[in-house]
Amino acid sequence: MKIHIPEDCTQINVLVSGGADSALLLYLLVLENKTRNLPIACYGMMKRKNQFHIQNVIQWISDNLHVQCQVQITEKFFFIRKFVESILLISTSNSYVFSACNKVVENEFTPTRYIAGDTPPVRGPAFNEFHVRPFIDMDKIEVCELYKHHHLQDLFLKTHSCGTDIHGHCGECYFCLERAWGVDNSGLFSIGISHAL
Repeated sequence: MKIHIPEDCTQINVLVSGGADSALLLYLLVLENKTRNLPIACYGMMKRKNQFHIQNVIQWISDNLHVQCQVQITEKFFFIRKFVESILLISTSNSYVFSACNKVVENEFTPTRYIAGDTPPVRGPAFNEFHVRPFIDMDKIEVCELYKHHHLQDLFLKTHSCGTDIHGHCGECYFCLERAWGVDNSGLFSIGISHAL
């Protein structure tokens, strides 16, 4: 899969959470941008556990694609619309914001740990023509299949998908179960899900 970067784009802004979707999005954007060499700014969450995974993801991409990405740690972007609008306000003209939310699935697994406002998560369409969500019609199986297609299992292992405040994966929240469901059904790892969490 290639990420379409609009022809009039002068600046790429990426919301990076340290999760599997945003890591893949950043990798594909950097790959696609190699011929255009547009500036890429990464915006990440302030939470310590997110920062750790964000730095690991960006370091892996930098090492493997030989690029440097500018990173700015911001407040948690629970209110994505407000965050996207604030980036566009301070950015240059024809600056685009890319975010990596994938399609929400129902009835595939049942979370036993609920997170207010995030069980299940609410993921809508892009807010305007300068907000791009390439994975919004893809479920986590399809995202994991992209990881497999591009041989990015090592990058996947740098990511963190749990919605709780614990350091590891709780294995009970929507995001942990979605991750396990995607890995198990995509065949991303032949050695089983325990290695992927």
